[in-house]
Amino acid sequence: MAAQLAPGSRLVVLDWEQLIPGLKQLIQTDMVQNWITYIALVLIVTLSIMNTFLMSVLERTREFGIMLALGVSARQIGVVVLLDRCS
Repeated sequence: MAAQLAPGSRLVVLDWEQLIPGLKQLIQTDMVQNWITYIALVLIVTLSIMNTFLMSVLERTREFGIMLALGVSARQIGVVVLLDRCS
């Protein structure tokens, strides 16, 4: 929004969006790029954690089978897997 400084003056006050319209587009593009990077990082971290849990379970399937045969419930085995990764 342009505003005149004085009634008879030729000087006009301009908003920064009017002065440099390309800068607003650059800021918006930068925000989109930041969100894409953030989503990619969250996805990478999530897949890394899931891979760690999967490898932990796949390496110990024989042990889990023996535990199930001895009467341990699936929920208790899940607790063991979670506690093993947390320590």
